[in-house]
Amino acid sequence: MNKQPNSVDNPLQSKSPLKVNSQVLPPDELRSRFLTLALVNILSNVMVPLSGLVDAAFLGHLADIRYLAGVALATVLFNILYRTFKLLRLGTTGPTAQAVGRSDQDAVLVTYSRRRIFDYGAGFLTSRLRVSA
Repeated sequence: MNKQPNSVDNPLQSKSPLKVNSQVLPPDELRSRFLTLALVNILSNVMVPLSGLVDAAFLGHLADIRYLAGVALATVLFNILYRTFKLLRLGTTGPTAQAVGRSDQDAVLVTYSRRRIFDYGAGFLTSRLRVSA
């Protein structure tokens, strides 16, 4: 397979500048932007389980274990819902990025509209299925 002399296998190891949003970025700046985004994503993924851990640490000191069991169950349910909706968000970013790459504003609008309709429907169902204490 013939490669052109300027072809790039790994953009992060390339010495030539890359275009991001019509701006030419040197590899070092691209690497720092990538690491910044990765760090924020890692922190957001770590915070969800930590919230349940902090709740358990505070409630573990109470005399009645029912409170700890209730918070543990609520944390598991929250994590399931959170990860489900996160999966749906990740399923939307791909088609949106592809439509933006094709400069197809109609496809971006359709993807956005589908997502909003689903979000409003899920929010309505969540509010209707809520159990009053």
